[in-house]
Amino acid sequence: MTPCFFFLYVNLVMLFTLRSKEIFCETPRYILFSHLLASDSLLVATSVIFYIFYSTHLDESLATSKLSPAVVDILKYVLYIALNIFPRCLSPLVYGLRDKTFSAFFKYYFFFCLNRKGP
Repeated sequence: MTPCFFFLYVNLVMLFTLRSKEIFCETPRYILFSHLLASDSLLVATSVIFYIFYSTHLDESLATSKLSPAVVDILKYVLYIALNIFPRCLSPLVYGLRDKTFSAFFKYYFFFCLNRKGP
């Protein structure tokens, strides 16, 4: 748990440094690096929050329930996928929406193709 807070601190110091100098705000590679740091910090902070919530509340509620140990293991596995793997799979989609071609295709596909009724 302590390494997560250390990396959050380092990321926030680097973000503050990147925002404080004017040259860093104008150069595209530093802008991209600051976006990457912000995204990474958000993912780490979200994982820490969910870990704290999971370790305190879920274990207490599962310990008092009448679920079998196999079901509890499956629930833990599903929560791990939902909280740690799914946001990282969603990240390319979010960055892809910045591209105008991909964004136009995405809007067309979801607004026109999904609203069409089948035969």
